[in-house]
Amino acid sequence: MQLVLGARLDDAVPGQFGEVYTGKYMRKFDVAVKKLHMKWNQTSEEIVLDFQEECQFMRKNRHANIVYFFGSGKFSDTCPFLVTELMSRGSLQSILYERQKHALSWRRKFSFALGKPSSLFGF
Repeated sequence: MQLVLGARLDDAVPGQFGEVYTGKYMRKFDVAVKKLHMKWNQTSEEIVLDFQEECQFMRKNRHANIVYFFGSGKFSDTCPFLVTELMSRGSLQSILYERQKHALSWRRKFSFALGKPSSLFGF
């Protein structure tokens, strides 16, 4: 996998189980790289299994309303990671709930709300 890590995205609010970085995949795709914390990789088999299940779910469930999953792997330090498309406007949570320069209308938010469940249940 040709993957180059960039800046850390979640510096202000680090994730409980990992860190998220920007990256470049195959020199042309801007991606987000979710890297599991080494402490969990070494101490909690359950968390590592949850991380692997997340990867399997994303691999199997392709839908327009779910970010594109490029793949997963392990860094040389045996730390697992997954690679998804980069959401340049931020997370869905920030788009729906925070005031932004490009705020979404309630109609568009409702469209997201209907689309998300359909992506999970195949409607």
